[in-house]
Order: sequence, then structure tokens, then C-alpha cells
Amino acid sequence: MATVIWFFDQLYVPNELRFDDFAILPVRAEDCAMHEAAKSFATLFGFEFAFASWQTPTVDMVAMVNRGVQAATIEEAMSSTAPRVMAAASALVYSQFGRGRPLGAFVDLGNGEFEARYVRADYRKVTDVPIVSEQEELLRMIGAFTDHPQAKVLADLFSEACRDPNPSAAIARLWAILEALADRFPGRKHQKVARALSHLGIVNPVARGGTLTQRAYRVRSKLMHEGRFGATGVATELKAELADLVWLALRRADLREVDPAGTYLP
Repeated sequence: MATVIWFFDQLYVPNELRFDDFAILPVRAEDCAMHEAAKSFATLFGFEFAFASWQTPTVDMVAMVNRGVQAATIEEAMSSTAPRVMAAASALVYSQFGRGRPLGAFVDLGNGEFEARYVRADYRKVTDVPIVSEQEELLRMIGAFTDHPQAKVLADLFSEACRDPNPSAAIARLWAILEALADRFPGRKHQKVARALSHLGIVNPVARGGTLTQRAYRVRSKLMHEGRFGATGVATELKAELADLVWLALRRADLREVDPAGTYLP
């Protein structure tokens, strides 16, 4: 039986999360075995990471541990554990506004054969303020990924928007999410979105000559139709405001299209 440990960097998990088939563990200096495994993995690929301790509790590296995996080869062990692990990662990264990136996996087949594989995607860290899901919330999101394939697409698109260094492009991505959520409502693009947000009970704040979604739609349209970027400072602030609104809309809609006949609690 194989053990597969997937490592993630810049992802915050304050406490252990244990499920039936795998565990999500913050890599702490006090956890000698996991700490040494993580250090070995990092050293093998030439990286340095800050590990948590009692003095510095912020966790910068997370291990997702899969034990008792039935696999004859390293490739089989990785492919069989990847869907579940990446679903959990998508949920955590989404909940932390794009923070977190995969590094790779360490596979021990239990027969003396073991290997580390590097699969790192070079996402930059966008925030030092973690927003962490509880275990029940994480399970709910993974369940949404399973029941509604669109859910993981929306969560990943949200994370990509938060990581996008170009604020105008990020706004266009965030607007695409709102359009997807509002697809079942009547009207033109902005009307659909405004009606969906109202149905979800979400306030669309007014400032600087329009609602938040009106200002975002103008930035999106200038970029998509004219190739024009908004003023960096204004677009950056607008991106942050819109990300908060989209995150709330996704959460209330349970990462799926808003049903005009449905009831949504605040």
C-alpha cells in the first residue's frame, strides 16, 4: 500500500483536517517526521520555506497525506490521489482569495520504491491575511465540485482573478463569474447580474458615479472591446471591492447558477 504526500506552498491551514481517506496537515517545525519530509522535498528541488513553530505560528507549507493507496506504480499513485487532493486545494485556495500553489508530491510505494515529483505552478502570493474554511465548509465545497462540475471552474476562475497582476484583466475574470451566476435571469448582461445579486440579498454599493457592478462592467467592456486598461490605482481598488462581492455571491449561490425561483439565506 502506497503513501502519497502532496505539498502546497503559501497556503494557510491552522489546524489538522482529517477525512476518511486523507489528511490536510500544516507543516510545523515541531512535527519532526512531516517537517523532515517537507525539508527533504524542498531541498531536493532547491527551495527554502518558512516552517511554523510555536513562536511563529503562521503556516506557509501544507501537506495533504494519503495513506493506504492501492497503486503499483508512482504514476498510478499520483493520478489516483490527485483529483481529491486538487479539489481540496481548489476549495482552500478559493477561500483564501487565490493564496496557495501546488509544489509536487512524494510517493512511497511501500516496497522500497519511492520518488519525489515536482509539479509546482509559480503563482505569486497575493495576501498575507488568510481566510480559512472550517472542515465542514471544506467538505461542502468539495461536495459542490462533485455534484456540479461548474463549481470547481468558478472557484478556480475566482482564484485566478485574485492572482492576476493586471487589475483590469482580473475585473474581466470576476465579471465572467457574475455573468455565469446570473445566466438564468432575464435582461442584458448588467441587468442579469444586478437582478441575481438582488435575489441573493447582496447589496451593490454605490460610489463614484455608479454601482460597483456598473463601474466594473465599464472596465470590463473597455478592456474586451477597446483593449484599454483602467487607471492602475482605481482598477486595483475596484478589483478588491469586486472580489469581495463575487466571493460572497459564490458562497451564497453554493458555486452554481442562481435559481430565480430559489430562496437564499443571508
